[in-house]
Amino acid sequence: MTAEVREIPPAPRTAHWRAVLFRRWGLALLGLLLAGFGSLLTWMLWFAATSSHHAVAERILAGATVAADGTVTAVSRNHAGDLRIEYRFRAPGGAEQAGSSWFAAGAPAPIPGSAIGVEFAPSDPLVSRVRGGRVAFIVPWYRYGFAMAVLPGSFALLAWLCAIVAARRMLGRGDVAVAESLDVREIPWLVPTLLEVRFRFRDRQARLVEGRHVVAARSSLGQRVVANGARVAVVHDRERPRHHQLVVAEDFARA
Repeated sequence: MTAEVREIPPAPRTAHWRAVLFRRWGLALLGLLLAGFGSLLTWMLWFAATSSHHAVAERILAGATVAADGTVTAVSRNHAGDLRIEYRFRAPGGAEQAGSSWFAAGAPAPIPGSAIGVEFAPSDPLVSRVRGGRVAFIVPWYRYGFAMAVLPGSFALLAWLCAIVAARRMLGRGDVAVAESLDVREIPWLVPTLLEVRFRFRDRQARLVEGRHVVAARSSLGQRVVANGARVAVVHDRERPRHHQLVVAEDFARA
């Protein structure tokens, strides 16, 4: 039994969580970026939708309104086929006002110059719409931000969490072998500094297994790999030896 193997406590052993934090680090990074920036973007889009003057006008018109007779001045459709009606009306005892309303695609278009029913806010005649219409169609972009960023990011974080839980369980029950380091390189553009270690070892059945492991450069394992990269301990699943991880004694709780 080599010194590297003797340093590792016998199974069942308890691995520290810090020993598996960089397991599937790509999933964690992707999840944080999508969930973090996606949440911020979703909140910004929701705030813009609920605080725009169109949204405020719709909330005002959801209360008490005053009916008036208006005249259609123009009719148009957007690229989605939604109908826009421009009109003018005169509030009781007030000046003539202008406004516009939207109807969903497929709504019949009135003829310019025809009469149309209008409702407006008694406190502010500038806030008005055609009866049955809307001040504007507000696209709920925040729903797309949540569905396209926050949810995938949350699933990525959940997958990462499952991976580190499985890795910690494997470290507690797996067999210990000696790995021979083949190559150590620094992963660029990341803080803290991470090292990608390529290595190989023989499992309990003497089968040669090659693998990769990402470690923090300042961790005990990272310093061991850099200082003595030739040999380091590896814990692997007995039935699935490709499920493995490089370790040092500091990765485990002492009995």
